[in-house]
Amino acid sequence: HGQAEHNALAAASGAAACGCKRGEADGRDTPQANCPYNADAAFDSPLTIAGREQARDLADTCAGLGVQLVVSSSLRRTIQTALHAFGDFIDEDLLEPVVLHDNLREQCGMHRCDQRRDTATIKAEFGARVDTDGLAPTDDMWTDQRESKDSVADRCEQFVNWLMEQPEDNIAVVAHHHILLVLLNCVIECGDGGGYYEGLMQPFKVGELRSMRVQVPTLEDQMDQEDEDLDAAPREPMTWQQIASWDTVPMEQEWGPPPPAPGWDHIPPKTTQRPQTADGESASGRVARVGEDGEIKTNDQKRQRTDAM
Repeated sequence: HGQAEHNALAAASGAAACGCKRGEADGRDTPQANCPYNADAAFDSPLTIAGREQARDLADTCAGLGVQLVVSSSLRRTIQTALHAFGDFIDEDLLEPVVLHDNLREQCGMHRCDQRRDTATIKAEFGARVDTDGLAPTDDMWTDQRESKDSVADRCEQFVNWLMEQPEDNIAVVAHHHILLVLLNCVIECGDGGGYYEGLMQPFKVGELRSMRVQVPTLEDQMDQEDEDLDAAPREPMTWQQIASWDTVPMEQEWGPPPPAPGWDHIPPKTTQRPQTADGESASGRVARVGEDGEIKTNDQKRQRTDAM
């Protein structure tokens, strides 16, 4: 998404960290009132003027992508970004309304910028340009405790499984820094080819667009990957602070050595477990990986979006 009010507030504060206390002696997080992410203006923060310009700047590029479906986090800043980039196509009935999906929300809890408004308010603001059918009436995800990395990874996996069931092949996803970082370091396997593929694993800047082709591995591919995971030496997971310190490499540059090990492979169920279908049976070919042959392949018939999110 483009720059939002909480991004601007954090930059203006000059603070190196938000100031909220995490994992204190009693194991609980303690939000701080002076944290820029908890200011009144940060609640489900909208885009700034600069953020709206960043989103509009994407429109020309998006026009040439042949997108068939737009899916966005249900937070205000991502919805606005999606509509600035694709709104003309929706208004001309060339695209369906933007589908809002709670599993694309930023790491949730503690910060008010990651708390969404109730669904009726979202619908009242954006009207027929958004599809809110998959949302609960109120925000049942946000608490005053920060969401765990395991939970973020679970949501990413659930979203990819849902995405693979959609009948469209060319889909735009509008989301957030940490959720995209988890998606491309834990759930979608970007390979070990270096260059562009390693670049995909880097953090996103505000208003940054990346394009990739995704293919679904066969059951044999997944079993081979499981064997590799079992043979690999365990690595210490990175902290959010370490991840936040990464610099995004511009996509047009050549990448040198890969970035430090992301550490997401410390969550074995996300990289080795085959996902489940709605009826509980194992479904081969759901977890996505970036392909190099320019084709989107699947060995499983996609289902309609009427399935529950």
